[in-house]
Amino acid sequence: MIRASAEPKFYLSRKSGLESCMVIASYIDDLDIKSGRIDDFSRLMICGTGSLRGPLNLDIIATLCLEVTTQLNEYGPRMNSDPLEALRKAGRKPILDKLEHIKEQLLQIIALGSASLKRYNFLAGMLAQIRALETGQSVDTAVYEAVKQSLKNSYDALLASQTVNTPPDSIDSLINAPTTISSESFDFDMGLLDPGQFFDPLNIFSLSEVPDGTQYGTDFL
Repeated sequence: MIRASAEPKFYLSRKSGLESCMVIASYIDDLDIKSGRIDDFSRLMICGTGSLRGPLNLDIIATLCLEVTTQLNEYGPRMNSDPLEALRKAGRKPILDKLEHIKEQLLQIIALGSASLKRYNFLAGMLAQIRALETGQSVDTAVYEAVKQSLKNSYDALLASQTVNTPPDSIDSLINAPTTISSESFDFDMGLLDPGQFFDPLNIFSLSEVPDGTQYGTDFL
């Protein structure tokens, strides 16, 4: 997918990659964690790791985001009155609808007590970048504001998870031990963020390294 925009021989690979991810993402269409009605397959997606997460896997999220940003970079911002842009926007809508739904479910997983925040905040930043590219606004500003809001949402959801009981038919086994959350847990310097790098799908695995040189594993992605 990365080389397809410059080398036409990879076009079919890009197309098949997108269609495969859309099929996998379709398995989350009926998932509504907030309702508390979760079947065994949905439970596997939420509690599993790696490819068992299915549409909640960071690989799927990053691939769909990469496809949309690639399309926008290929054509650039256009006037809303442009008929071709209207067709392209209609073609992107199913992908964006899937990503918005995935984002909402990831926030609900955090609200259940899961402290795995990277997928939700990464996706929030990517969606902000996409909207900025569509409208011709500043990408850095849009991503910065979106990440600030998504981090606040994550913090609020984790705090709420300590006081709200999990619905009886929900994923009680998601967290094996209570999560201790305090305001110090989120003592984060937003100035360390470089939106241009942090939310580039091509640099996704560089997120395991922080500015002081500390290395973190990527198994929890």
